[in-house]
Amino acid sequence: NFQFCVVSEAYRKGIRGFDADTAFEAMKKGSMEDSDHPLAEGLCGYFNQGTPPDYVNLGWVPDECDIDQSASMTLEHAYNDGCVASMAEALGLATDAAFFRQRSGNYENVFNPEHGMMQRKRRDGTWVEPFDPTAMPGFTEADSWKYTWTVQQDLCGLVDLMGGPTAFEEKLDALFAGDHYDMGNEPDFHVPFLYDWVGAAHKTQARVRQLLRDEFTAGPRGLPGNDDAGATSAWYVLAALGLYPVSPGVEEWYAIASPLFEEAVLYLNGPQRTRFTIRAEGASPEAIHVQSATLNGEALDMPRVHHDDLVAGGTLVLRMGTEPSDWGAPICQ
Repeated sequence: NFQFCVVSEAYRKGIRGFDADTAFEAMKKGSMEDSDHPLAEGLCGYFNQGTPPDYVNLGWVPDECDIDQSASMTLEHAYNDGCVASMAEALGLATDAAFFRQRSGNYENVFNPEHGMMQRKRRDGTWVEPFDPTAMPGFTEADSWKYTWTVQQDLCGLVDLMGGPTAFEEKLDALFAGDHYDMGNEPDFHVPFLYDWVGAAHKTQARVRQLLRDEFTAGPRGLPGNDDAGATSAWYVLAALGLYPVSPGVEEWYAIASPLFEEAVLYLNGPQRTRFTIRAEGASPEAIHVQSATLNGEALDMPRVHHDDLVAGGTLVLRMGTEPSDWGAPICQ
């Protein structure tokens, strides 16, 4: 159902020219019903075109429903619910928005506080044990280390579930230190930017620069993994600009990282050619840390920029240095 997030993202960012009401009805139907002919028990996530009844009725996809990807399906359907709620909000549909916003919290149903990570669960509510965060069963082409962060619709809620900003930061540190991060897998794309949420923006800056340097080359096989219709290339372009949309379809903010270029200009709004300039003063392979920032001449304390600011045109100035700084107030307040 991730196409629903694409529709919400487009509409909330001003793209029109389609019947939004009809689109929303399709989003709502697909979020409440499964296809007429789903596959056999144990494979409910393969090629289905809607939402499994178990998710609708229980609030999670149980292990019996899909033996390979029940936990990741739960996380993806909850994120989808966040996108449907955001679309409903944009259309002024308060009742639908409230329903899907509440249901988008279903990610909590597969979070095991004992391990502090996402885990497979049975229909009776018991956990599938033993738990191995590096094992693939329960997660599509990945494991719990890679999927635990797939809560873009409620990242501050995830911070709280993990025990607060310090615990969240330490878990991110453990992900990277343990070599669990996978740059070639979409569920991990947003993760390096999550330090911005807990007041450790300098770690986002360092990690994104490291990935740009070590995971990509200009030669053959220069991308980590499958480009997947341009997804990995798009990550590189956005990360090189120093901006990344962590929660597409849910909100219109771009997290700030560490631009590769001293200056980049975005031309927006088609024929109107609105210009948004990103100026990273002193940026270099060594000067990767933001020391201070302004947006259109006003001090910018939080490490993010709204889509409306981009399309309106203006200038983001980041003053770079070689040492980490305390710039970047936590997004989760």
